[in-house]
Amino acid sequence: MEEFVTVGRAKELLQSLHIPRKTEQLPLIKAIGKLIAAPVLAPMQVPSFDNSGMDGYAFAWEDTGESRKLAQMVQAGSNPDFTLEKGTAVRIFTGAPVPKGADTVVQQEWVTVVGEVIFFEVEKLNQGRNVRKAGSQCKKGELILPAETPITPGTIGLLASLGISEVEVFASPKVSIILTGDEIVELGESLRPGQIYNSNGPALQS
Repeated sequence: MEEFVTVGRAKELLQSLHIPRKTEQLPLIKAIGKLIAAPVLAPMQVPSFDNSGMDGYAFAWEDTGESRKLAQMVQAGSNPDFTLEKGTAVRIFTGAPVPKGADTVVQQEWVTVVGEVIFFEVEKLNQGRNVRKAGSQCKKGELILPAETPITPGTIGLLASLGISEVEVFASPKVSIILTGDEIVELGESLRPGQIYNSNGPALQS
């Protein structure tokens, strides 16, 4: 009569097996909970352009003085095709591209507007304030996520911000459940004396 294999020995036997791990390409939403199969490199730099981190006014730091004449307005999603003139500032909103010639943004709470002129205290600022530089989050070709990284909602948001719509992940393993016992009867069948319904099967499959 053969001896039963202990749980510990069964684990050792399973771990000694070399089972190739299959991968699959999935849309981001369907990849939740899986593991990334290959390192993910950034296909682009993020941000892809200098943009404002605040609602406020963009100006050139090298200009002296605590006032600027208002020139234009730059909204998020726009593409300013002008260069900021000396001594001027533009009204700008969060996420909007910083126009050429500007390198600093003063938040609107620190500004007093009188007609077409803005006033603010330079002492509160420093060059580059409130400007998110292109590539400050990641550079093109930079490692974003190593292999084996779990796909979470945060991971999906990161990949989506890079324009990645699909990701290579390890495919979920296929598991077979073998139930033994002469006393086991499938659900829906009639029980005879000494028999019980199959409860472990549905529980393990769920």
